[in-house]
Amino acid sequence: MPILVTPKNGPLSQGDLLKEIYFHTTGTDGSPNATDGFGLVLSRDCVSLRSEKIIVAFVKEYKFNKPEEDISIKTFRRYFQAIRDGAETPNFFYLGNIPGKEKRYCACLDQIFTIEVPKEGSSRREWIDKHRVSRLDEQFIRA
Repeated sequence: MPILVTPKNGPLSQGDLLKEIYFHTTGTDGSPNATDGFGLVLSRDCVSLRSEKIIVAFVKEYKFNKPEEDISIKTFRRYFQAIRDGAETPNFFYLGNIPGKEKRYCACLDQIFTIEVPKEGSSRREWIDKHRVSRLDEQFIRA
């Protein structure tokens, strides 16, 4: 079962994966840093469908340590289940492949950001259509 699925049409909701989001942090010397990428909507539906400020987790490439030796499919499956369920990396939420991308990704639960989205109307709808690329399967969303 895939973790990320085709997004539903409609309002922004928890579990939506957004592209081209700019994340701003502060360096150790106080200087601003910015990077762009993917963000996973963490705000509950009651906030994300109407608010102009939502909470997202930074999403980055997941680099995993592939087992060196030949292993059984059962062991390989358990290995990926441990990654998916966070047993190995509790601050990461494994997402797998983003549609159209070759790499595997994870949401960084220790890198949470507030972003602004258009408040309402057609500008909000256009923004969502431009940025939403996927969403979590319903089985992976826990409000």
